[in-house]
Amino acid sequence: MSGKEKCFFLDIDGTILPVGKKVPESAVEAIRDLRASGSLVFIATGRALSEFPDLSPLEFDGLVYSAGAAAVVKDKMVTDIVVPEAMNKELTKYFERRNLFPMFQCDNGTYMSEETYDLFYKYIGGKLDINGLRRGEEMPPDAKLRKYLVLSSPDGFPCSSISRELVDGFVLIPNTMGLSQALMCEIQLSWTTKLSGIKNIMDYLGIDMKYSVAIGDGDNDVEMIAGAGIGIAMGNGCESAKKVATYVAKDIEDDGLADAIHYALRRI
Repeated sequence: MSGKEKCFFLDIDGTILPVGKKVPESAVEAIRDLRASGSLVFIATGRALSEFPDLSPLEFDGLVYSAGAAAVVKDKMVTDIVVPEAMNKELTKYFERRNLFPMFQCDNGTYMSEETYDLFYKYIGGKLDINGLRRGEEMPPDAKLRKYLVLSSPDGFPCSSISRELVDGFVLIPNTMGLSQALMCEIQLSWTTKLSGIKNIMDYLGIDMKYSVAIGDGDNDVEMIAGAGIGIAMGNGCESAKKVATYVAKDIEDDGLADAIHYALRRI
């Protein structure tokens, strides 16, 4: 490895994968061409490992998942951060006090109550391809808990107000599923982001961050878009992502990922 390989970090939902649809053929071809040219291609997602959709026939050189709490190069784990037990207990008590509905996102599954599952299905239904949902199962004590997805009922305490009361050491991230922020949010450790996972991968590979490209569309992509050598927001992305981007690509449904990749290759 020369230390000058181009490293592309791609979000899944809204970047590689349109909601409720398959990966566009233009994206498949662009990613294949990238890898064939010697560039390294990684996933960078907020999803838990168990929640990954089927992205075949695509292949990747590694991944950042659970919004940076874990990062893998080939078979080597380079970031492995779990929520400390005491912090989880304190946050869980808060969820109970506010009558919120948490989903505990772990490597081996996302655990939730029956009631939480029913509410999630009501909100999301078949819009997203999400695997690994553990309906009505308690999180095992040895599970690697990385982060949380939190729901509120329509007449309950709004998720958008949690940040004012959040337990120290956690941050609230707006949901990227198109729902009202009052109904759903994500909570993760304050020292983990997709960017922190990317930096750990680049350090492990011995490649300068100037050779990194981050492409995403959501609020949880803002740090990596701002911090990469080239940061690209999808045309269908949120305004906060577009604001910090080097380039705003076309919409995902208009060959946006291929557009983003081709732009980066001309400039890196």
